[in-house]
Amino acid sequence: MRVPIKFILDYAREKSFMFSRFLITNLESIEALTNAANATGSPFLYDIYFPLMERSCLDCVEELAKRFITDTDIPCGLYADHIESVDACISAIDRGYDGVMIDLSKLSLEENIRGSKEVVTYAHKKGVFVEGEVGIITRSSEEKIVETDPEQAGEYLAKTGVDCLAISIGVYSGFYEGEPEVNYGLIKKLSSLGAHLCLHGASGLSREIISRCISLGMHFVGYGTDPLYRFFGEIDRIRKERGEKFVDPSRILIPARDEMQKEIEEKIYYIKSDGRSREILNLYKNFQHEKTCKGFESMKLNSEPAGLGKSCKDSCIYKKPQAFDGLENLDREKLIKDVTAEVLKKIRKTGG
Repeated sequence: MRVPIKFILDYAREKSFMFSRFLITNLESIEALTNAANATGSPFLYDIYFPLMERSCLDCVEELAKRFITDTDIPCGLYADHIESVDACISAIDRGYDGVMIDLSKLSLEENIRGSKEVVTYAHKKGVFVEGEVGIITRSSEEKIVETDPEQAGEYLAKTGVDCLAISIGVYSGFYEGEPEVNYGLIKKLSSLGAHLCLHGASGLSREIISRCISLGMHFVGYGTDPLYRFFGEIDRIRKERGEKFVDPSRILIPARDEMQKEIEEKIYYIKSDGRSREILNLYKNFQHEKTCKGFESMKLNSEPAGLGKSCKDSCIYKKPQAFDGLENLDREKLIKDVTAEVLKKIRKTGG
């Protein structure tokens, strides 16, 4: 079930856990993530890493993920990661992504701001979440990490209006050689800017590091390397055990999928998002109800009882409907039920 990303992140900040996205590349990775989320009761995002999937059947993976989103009761969505051009971001938005990451961090700050703002303007009109990046998050220890500058980050946030900021804090994507040197002081400074912060390069980080990042204000995280490593590790094990002539896909890929699921479940417990799905769904349903309630104000009934206010506050929700003041011998409970039924009938007719 689709729930807005920012809605979930706001809740994650309030309850001190991380909302996660996990890399998907094929049917097995989609199944592993879906099964893990259902087993743990965790919200999640299907994450498509654009630099990787541009060489594969992107349309196929997108459609598979959308089908699973429709069929699951867990809060989830489709996310486009590390898109390096404005046009590609706009294309992803038009194809139905719930969130996009515009990664122009290798450009100058001015170019980064200009491109990111263009994406935000387009995305927000369609209700799509946008993540940007300041600083450079590398893919290995051999590449130079450029940590996020707080002043540049503040300027970027103010001028672009992005919903979330990917920050470079001494970690990198891929495999770590030894313990990474996380700049916790920088996280604290960037957290004071008020924006949601995203942790990249989370694979390989210990539970203790993740917990500290949460305590300092990071509530969004992306995983890719560790689940994939577990997946291919199982394939290697089976092939070694059964021999190179063993080519039964179901007896290789399904066990690999199940191992990947176990890895994802472990990460979910690390980030403390297990069991949060039901809470989020209940909260979101209440939120939607309040929005619908406010919408009643602009609706007109065919036969409005004398003295009845047009707003939802006056008619169906609040305990003390002021619109009834001064009316004699009025069965208020019956009137409330009648009006509510009429309004709901109109909502159904209009497709609301």
